[in-house]
Order: sequence, then structure tokens, then C-alpha cells
Amino acid sequence: MVTVENLTPSVLTLSDRINAAFLSLKNGTCLIDYLTVTYNNVNVVQLTNYMSHIISFKLLAGMSTNGEQTLGPAIYFAKDSATSYEFSGTGTSGVGFTNNRPTWGPTGPYSPDMSTQSYHGATHNEGFKTRLMNVFDTKATSNFYNNIVDANNLKLNGNSYLSEVSSNVFKYNILATIRLCDIDFFAKLPLIKQGFVSITLGYNASVQTLSFSQSLQALSSTAPVITGHTNPLLVSSAALSQPNMWMAGATGNQQYRISSNIGNTTDSSGNKISNDILPSVRAVMPLYTMSAEWEKNYIMEPIREVFYDDFYQYTISGISSNGQINQIITNGVANPRYLIIFPTANKDSNAGFTTTEPYNSPFDSAPGTTTPCALVTGLNVLVSGSPLFSQNFDYTYEQFNFELKSILSLNGGQPDECLSGLISQQDFMFGHGYLAFDLSRVAQDGVARSIQIIGKNNTQLKMDYICILAFTKKIKVDIRNSQIVP
Repeated sequence: MVTVENLTPSVLTLSDRINAAFLSLKNGTCLIDYLTVTYNNVNVVQLTNYMSHIISFKLLAGMSTNGEQTLGPAIYFAKDSATSYEFSGTGTSGVGFTNNRPTWGPTGPYSPDMSTQSYHGATHNEGFKTRLMNVFDTKATSNFYNNIVDANNLKLNGNSYLSEVSSNVFKYNILATIRLCDIDFFAKLPLIKQGFVSITLGYNASVQTLSFSQSLQALSSTAPVITGHTNPLLVSSAALSQPNMWMAGATGNQQYRISSNIGNTTDSSGNKISNDILPSVRAVMPLYTMSAEWEKNYIMEPIREVFYDDFYQYTISGISSNGQINQIITNGVANPRYLIIFPTANKDSNAGFTTTEPYNSPFDSAPGTTTPCALVTGLNVLVSGSPLFSQNFDYTYEQFNFELKSILSLNGGQPDECLSGLISQQDFMFGHGYLAFDLSRVAQDGVARSIQIIGKNNTQLKMDYICILAFTKKIKVDIRNSQIVP
């Protein structure tokens, strides 16, 4: 649930200004910080931070456009536009990197002011606009579909909606769905009997105070207080023709406290605010009943080998402009499968928001995106000291076509007639600049190998690189009783 609380009610009343497009969740499964999975008292998925980053990337790299249209709304997934970024020390869209303009301008596509150091003349963030439409607006002043349904109708059906707690406190009751199949262990586990699974989940949440200056000269935020490693909220721009252009007072500055949490939460005075849809997390799994003949055939080979991905995370911090990257991220991991690097501006480079990394900003779409134009040259990965590629990558087309396009894509992204994945080379350049490496070329023989990254930061900013390494694990399961066998 997300609450919006007016801290300056003497300037204006929140109910006169707020609407459902005030904010949204960031893209994909942004609520997960980490998780561990225990299967029949054996740990099968280890604790790894920044899981929201890797799950978001897996969806972007593997999902088809049809999948995005069909499944996306159920999990708050809609690819953020890459070419709608701005970078400014101050402005009506926020501070630092911003990608929070969901609508077009009054006379056509919104064109950012190039004096604010915009990276690319763009229109708006289409994915953000799509996610905003997942929430119904039931505040008292809205003529909601001619009153066909009200908040109580939506609550009973588990739909997400904005509702009024008081004239200066509003809440977003959001039903956020996290698919177990996005955790590779559950995607690969066969149908079993009598299994016991324990999931420990760490979530992302945030509290921040937004300031709308008088007559909308600027929008800013305090440094968010983050639970986990990622801010799950993206607040809409207050620029001309954008959803929050009415949030400032004509005679004074306006402040709003924005808070997110799983289940119930509290306002600034500690008063409880209840989530009307689900007060706690609920797990839903399908159960199947087989006919005797089908079950007999299914268990004819009862011992199944399960191969699945687990993850290891390492962050390379503070690489200066034109600085060299030369870092061993692990001294030994067996059966490495792929490595994904998320280039992100160091908080010292985030313009007027130097207390906060871009993925913790309420104005930046990261981790659904990376820092735009995060170029790296001389890029390679050393596996036990041996380079993965005979020649280092210098060019964008090499990094995109030879690696990123094929990672997690259907049939390796090779046949033009049957492609999956949502990231184009333009996306890669301007806001989805994930650096991907297929490590399955390395012998999958159970021998631990070191992984080292080399390259050069080819930007004018100090950069961080969040590295997430996938490696293959194997267990044997007796599907008749779910037991792990040697």
C-alpha cells in the first residue's frame, strides 16, 4: 500500500488536487529486495540482494511483446521508454535523472528543455503511462465511470484503487503480484507430492517528502528512507500538461509525505492506515488431481534432476570518468551461466540529488532502466584468467548484437521470424544499457572458476556497476514423496 499525506494543508487541500496518476510502482517485480527458498529443510536459493534488478531484466530480455500486453498489467510490468530521460539539477520533473513524464504536451509530443542537459529529445515514458492506468480513482470528487462501481466493489474483487482516508490523506490500495515462476527454482521444479517449501522474502519500501515549490518552479524530494535496496515508487512529473502540474499552491510551497509498505502502514503521526484489499502477503499455488492411469505414467521415472539458476551479487562502486574497470567479482563459482551488469550513475553524479542513487530516486525509472548512455569500452570478462572473447568489446553494436540480444531470448535471438525480448539497440543505447555475457560457453563441469570484469568507463560521470552472476545448481528429487535424493 502507498499513502500520500499533505504536510501543508493550510496551502491547499489534497483532495482538490490528487488523482490516480500521481504515482505508480516502478516496473516489474520492484517490491522484492531478496529472497531465500528452503525445500524440505534444504536451502536451495541463497540470499541475494537487488533481486528486483535481475527479475526486471529477465522479463525485459525474455518476454515477447504479446506477453507484455497480456501478462504485463497483472504484474505491473510495462517497459519504460528509454528515450524519455532528462538530467537536471532542478526542474518541474524532479532532480537528478528523471524519467517520469507519462503524458504528451498540450500541442503534441512533450519536448524537454535541452538546457536542462537532456540526453535525448523525447516524448514521454509510455510504460509508466501504462502502469498508471492499473489503478482506479475512487476519490469523492471523481465521476467514476458514471458510478458503475465504488471502492467497496473494487475491494471485493481485489482491484487496485486510490481512495480517501481524509481530505489530506489518500491511499493507493495496490494488489501487487509476484510470480513464483520468475524465481528459476519454481519454474524448473517438476510436479511433486507432499513437498514443503519455505520462502523468506525481503521487500523494498520507502518514505520520502516531496516538495512542490510555489507556482511549480521546481519539484524535489528528501533523501528517501529505504527498506531494502530499491525505491519501488515513481512519482509523476509536475511539468506543463503532466499529472502533478496542479500539486503546488499559488501562495506557498507544498509538501507531501509519500510512504509505501507491504500490508498496512501508518501516517506521520503513527496512526494506522489499513490496506483494504489484503492486509498481509498471500501465496497462491495450483494443485492438481491426476487419474490413476496418468499418475502411474507420470511416476514411471520417479527420480528427476532439477537444474536451476541461483544468483550472486557484487557492486563495483565509484569508477570515475574514463576510469578503468578491473575487478574480480568472485574468486570461485561453479557452473556460471550468465552475467548481467547494471550501469548506474554514482550518487555523486546525480545532479541535485547527490544523497541518492538513481534506483532509489522517486523520479527515476531505475531499476526498470539503467543510466542512459552508460558507455563502456574495452569490455571483457575473464574466467579463471582467460578472456571470454578473443577481442574486447568497444562498440555498442557488438555489445548488443553479440550478447544482450540473445541472453534469455527464445532460440538465442537468432531467427528473425521468431524473436522474444523487448530491448532494441536504441533502448540499449538510451536507457536499457544492460551489459550481458553468456558464460554457458565455459565448461559446466562443477569446477569453481573466478570471474573478473575489465573495461573503461566511457562517460563523463562517476559510475557504479551492479553485477549479478547466474550460476547453475542441481538437485535430484523423488517426485513420489518430494524428497531430495543423493
